[in-house]
Amino acid sequence: MTTITLPIATMRDERLSPEARTVLAIGLSFAPDQLPDPLPGYLRGHGIGSHRIGRVLRELEALGYMERRRTRAGGRLGAKWIYAFHATPRVMVAA
Repeated sequence: MTTITLPIATMRDERLSPEARTVLAIGLSFAPDQLPDPLPGYLRGHGIGSHRIGRVLRELEALGYMERRRTRAGGRLGAKWIYAFHATPRVMVAA
């Protein structure tokens, strides 16, 4: 059985809601190229309500635990998101 290890500081980060900790653990349990597609559908199937998913993803992104970007198709933004989860927060640098 494969396991993941999360830093204690991450799990005790008081800025993270319980739902954000859950989504972070789920996201880190997959290899980056094996995340379920679409991720929100997978999360809904595991008991995280539709109205909370967007809030939780924005929370993780704002705190540096997750990065996401949309793919482009034909010069236009597509509907597919690419996600990267981090066990420790990445420092965000203003452009």
